[in-house]
This record gives sequence, structure tokens and C-alpha cells, in this order.
Amino acid sequence: MNLPVKLHEAAELEAAEAIAWYQTEAELGTALRVEIEKAIERIRTIPLAFPIVHGSSVRCALTHRFPFALIFMIEDGQIFIIAIFHTSRDPFIWKGRVG
Repeated sequence: MNLPVKLHEAAELEAAEAIAWYQTEAELGTALRVEIEKAIERIRTIPLAFPIVHGSSVRCALTHRFPFALIFMIEDGQIFIIAIFHTSRDPFIWKGRVG
């Protein structure tokens, strides 16, 4: 498919904060950034392969090496990433970000 990707401001902030936190732990921040980039690339190329979250049009992709979820939807010919968060957090933090 290879659709363009747009990140919600809150998702960008969540990713930046997580990367900064992991960076204090033996340079893992760079590895997390790479994992998030890989997940975004998988989403970009095969967005329909990811499961729908609770009957909505929102989908969820997981990173492989770190316990992070990327919540996204396909809208107007582009992928909109709504949230990037650690899987131990509330899985519905993104609900208020969807119109």
C-alpha cells in the first residue's frame, strides 16, 4: 500500500518521552527509536494486516523488541498514528484523540 503517515502531536510526544527515558538505560533509546520506525514502516506497507481494536476503525501494531503499541487509523488515504505507548499503560489513552 505504502500510504503516507501522519502522527498525532500527542503520539510524537509519547515517543520522544519514551525514547528519552530509555536513553538513560544503556543507550536503549536509539534501539527503541529504530523499533518504532520499523513498526511505522510495517504499518505504512501493510496497514490492513493489523488487528482492529474493539470493533472500531482503529488498529494496533506492536513493536517487536520493546513493549510498545502504536494505535492508528486509515483516513483520507493516509495513516494517522494516534498514540504510541508502553503496553503497561491504559490501553484506551487514545480514545479522546479520535474525532
